[in-house]
Amino acid sequence: MASCLLFQPVSIVKIHSQELPQKELDWYNLSPTQDKVYGIGVNEAYRLLQGRKAKPITVALIGSGIDLMHEDYQTMLWQNKKEKLNGKDDDGNGLVDDVHGWNFLGGIDKDGTTIAMTSTMNQGDREYFRLREKYADYISDGKRFFRFQGDEMVEVAPPANVQEYHYYRDTIVYESPLASRYAGILAAKMVKHYTKVFDKKLKERFPGQEITQKEFETLYDKNAPKDLLSDMAFMILGYSFPLAKTNSWKKIYDVEMAGTPIKQAQQEYEAYLQKHSTDNRQTIVGDDPYNLLDNHYGNADLLTEDANVGTMEASIIAAIRGNGKGADGICNAARIMPLRATTAGDPYLKDVALAIRYAVDHGAKVMLLPSQNTLFPPVERKWIADALYYAEQHDVLAIVPVTESAQDLQKTTYYPNRKMIAGHELTNLMIVAPSDKLGKPSLKANYGKTELDIHAPGKEIYSAGVGNTYGLSTGTGMAAATLAGAAALVRSYFPKLTAAEVRELLNSSVTPMQDMEIEKTIVVNDRKVNDLFTYSDISISGGIVNVANAVKKVLQEKNSTRK
Repeated sequence: MASCLLFQPVSIVKIHSQELPQKELDWYNLSPTQDKVYGIGVNEAYRLLQGRKAKPITVALIGSGIDLMHEDYQTMLWQNKKEKLNGKDDDGNGLVDDVHGWNFLGGIDKDGTTIAMTSTMNQGDREYFRLREKYADYISDGKRFFRFQGDEMVEVAPPANVQEYHYYRDTIVYESPLASRYAGILAAKMVKHYTKVFDKKLKERFPGQEITQKEFETLYDKNAPKDLLSDMAFMILGYSFPLAKTNSWKKIYDVEMAGTPIKQAQQEYEAYLQKHSTDNRQTIVGDDPYNLLDNHYGNADLLTEDANVGTMEASIIAAIRGNGKGADGICNAARIMPLRATTAGDPYLKDVALAIRYAVDHGAKVMLLPSQNTLFPPVERKWIADALYYAEQHDVLAIVPVTESAQDLQKTTYYPNRKMIAGHELTNLMIVAPSDKLGKPSLKANYGKTELDIHAPGKEIYSAGVGNTYGLSTGTGMAAATLAGAAALVRSYFPKLTAAEVRELLNSSVTPMQDMEIEKTIVVNDRKVNDLFTYSDISISGGIVNVANAVKKVLQEKNSTRK
């Protein structure tokens, strides 16, 4: 499986607010029972909460950049009261001018101008570059190890760290386009090596005879001791006959001896390497991405090329309600703390881990993280696990959107997840997938009866865009923002509820959809097909977040306690 992008692409349609009635624009604020739309009941929740006072709550957006000056939430931004915009590190945290948040993908050029990364490498490719000198040139039959000296395949001693080699071979070659292409070169060399071995056997077995595919196939002996590499080469060469539209072994042999497959594999590798060999992190940011203690880097410039996504998420959560501009945000007590750790590509997990810790240390009570991914290298996985545990210890709720790969999370492990710490299940982590105004889940979003918490509106969500613009957006990040807004609303009015209690509350108060028949895309034998399910088949809660139901439940419990 190719590494999934944690920075989720979002479809955006810019429109003028007068083109649609407010009820259509704000559908995620509506109630399934009162408005017959599968929103999350925000307006109804506020009616239930009349007369009560909300406590300001900080919501950290760990993701893309943001437009700090947008008219619809400019007054709803978190402010670091210990920092001033004066070019100094007033609060002594090693970050200069982090008044409203921080850009972990930024830097300062030699002229003192702020600069920022606009793309990041595939996580698998980063691991390939980290490990290629150690393992990329090894080839193994499962027991023995070989390397190539010219065209000759020579048996060598095993690598010093066999476990890490297997991680490279079994995971990185699978996840990294560069590693897989480099492995293609080795495979082509291996086939050439065995072509000579097979040719010698064929000439001994059929002396002076024209050799065809039929004679070639006699080399296979099901009773012979298994040789993984020989079997692989035999299979590849067997396919070569129909691909080359020939029955002649000599033609296959001549192509291999000319090194044509090797040259083709090298060209594919070089072409990809030329485009994806660097993301300029060293030039722009200048840190060591594999050293968590190297943590004083970045800049405070958050209006970056990717700021539309963060702007939309901030708007969904905290846009000023009732001001006649754009859509109404979900939580009128939210204070948005933008922490840029993603752009086009896979985020550096060091940035995400440090952003989590920054959010915790600066008072966030809800945080929105980048989408899940299959590849979290062991050391970096521990950074994230430790950071999430730190957040749990400080009562911070973390919300993570799924990716849209149609995978069952019970069968394919994605990170972060609640069980990523051995012997401990995180109680402060919620996994969310998108739904639409008709109550239907995203067809291609990942799912899991025991892994996915809940669904939330994430399709055609009206929200803010950069430069005081507005438009409709669709994506898993929109669903995560909706859930984050709901969690912030609950915690702002009921601040004594812990992160674990809020997760349980939101999961247990959903719009009940358990028996609704829905269509989902799933993966069967590596093919995507559509099938019918119920919500209870694909999530823990079996429904869509409903903040009005959550508020009712808390108020009922408070009333029953008083009696």
